[in-house]
Amino acid sequence: MKKEMYDDAITFFQKAVQLDPKYRWAFRKLGYSFMKKEMYDDAITFFQKAVQLDPKDSWTFGNMGYSFMQKEMYDDAITFFQKAVQLDPKDSWTFGNMGYSFMKKEMYDDAITFFQKAVQLDPKDSWAFGKLGYSFTKKEMYDDAITFIQKAVQLDPDVKENLLNLGIAFWKKRKVSTFKYIFQERYLN
Repeated sequence: MKKEMYDDAITFFQKAVQLDPKYRWAFRKLGYSFMKKEMYDDAITFFQKAVQLDPKDSWTFGNMGYSFMQKEMYDDAITFFQKAVQLDPKDSWTFGNMGYSFMKKEMYDDAITFFQKAVQLDPKDSWAFGKLGYSFTKKEMYDDAITFIQKAVQLDPDVKENLLNLGIAFWKKRKVSTFKYIFQERYLN
């Protein structure tokens, strides 16, 4: 749906909550519509109202986390992603986004844990495989990085970021291997 079409949806959802202020579904859809329009503060406001009405709504917690993530408020995002996966432990999308939030905080061990869970739940998630590989690159674990980024490229060969990250992982692996060889030859022999 185009961003402009969400304006019409918002109008009708707002009328629905005026008629029934406990209409959780309309609050969810208001939050989602604002999120799709990249109006994250408004999205969060309506998601919060939806979870007040239904505190077991994992979908809304996940989307609230996503809205915070888009605002680069990663601690808040992680809090809501954690709540979402407590309620729905099979939600690969949320595990992937939690991994991404940890990756942005440069907490790569945690990022790897959650990206691994995401790809375990959805073995066709090229985005999560790519980010998993990138996280291994940041930890200088190049063999693992190459394995996972290659899987991402296999699943979706048109993602330039994965091709770039794959090249970087190979380059860094070779650079480290060359350094180790030179060091061993020069200083250990």
